[in-house]
Amino acid sequence: MQTASQVLARSETVRLGPETRQKVEEAAQMVGYQPNRLAQAMRSGRTNVISLWMPVDRPTITFLRVLNAVSHKVRESGYDLMVVGLDSSVAYGSEARVPQQWPADGLISFDAGRAIGEFRKCPANTSIPLVVIGLEQFEHADTVGWDVRGAAHEVTLRLVNSGCRRIVHVTPQWVLDGFPLEQRRRGYSEAMTECGLEAVFLGVADETASATEQAVNRALDGQPAPEAFFCFTDQIAVGTLRALRTSGVSVPDPCQVWGYGNYPEAADHSTPVSTIEIPHTALVDQAWKWLLERIDKPKRPARFVNIPIPIIERASTLK
Repeated sequence: MQTASQVLARSETVRLGPETRQKVEEAAQMVGYQPNRLAQAMRSGRTNVISLWMPVDRPTITFLRVLNAVSHKVRESGYDLMVVGLDSSVAYGSEARVPQQWPADGLISFDAGRAIGEFRKCPANTSIPLVVIGLEQFEHADTVGWDVRGAAHEVTLRLVNSGCRRIVHVTPQWVLDGFPLEQRRRGYSEAMTECGLEAVFLGVADETASATEQAVNRALDGQPAPEAFFCFTDQIAVGTLRALRTSGVSVPDPCQVWGYGNYPEAADHSTPVSTIEIPHTALVDQAWKWLLERIDKPKRPARFVNIPIPIIERASTLK
């Protein structure tokens, strides 16, 4: 029993011949043996698991891209990944609830600041290594942000400088109802105010192109089109383009359309959409580097970085 235990625990401190190790491993494989991870964690103090907290109820490719990038880093480093899927109301909305999860060596939060805040209220959770991909900052944690507000501000100024005066920000109704400080909304509003122009918002029922098309069609019914639409996501931009085509409004002249996210459907659209690209690779690379450092030294001082965002101009805007 002791020999089998030492082999299955991958102990290198005990001298065992390669033939003995091979026999034990073959026997374990024959009977389908799986190590007891709870017992291993209790013995070593490590679970070899990294937990990713993120919303799973929003139909955007952004979350899939982040999940894919984190999964690659985790596998590459010899860890296992556990995804804690959250509803938006728990991740960053009004529902204060901490999800149940297996103990992990470190946490990565993506767009899950409210849930992480509730989790950190328990003193036992304050020192668990944590990296936030977002803007929320916590003690004994690192934050890797991307400059959404600055990019939205820059895009709005570009539209103004191209001659636009009536620029409408198309965004989900839940943002208008409950998130006045949402970064795209803020960057757009601040740029419009700086230019002495009125900020105009158009709320849509959800983040799909179909819901956006319906909302923009209603807004255009009997009304002249604005000179530009700045959209919350590329999906919303695609819905806006559909509505403009139905109304006989040409893009980009007289109406420009700008999106966010650099989604495949935006690049492949018959009128490729100008967009703000989320730097997924740079975000996850930095987050993973910092998480490994924090696992090694949990009480290190908090760090923050705000990564610049690429702005991509395509056929839906005037250059």
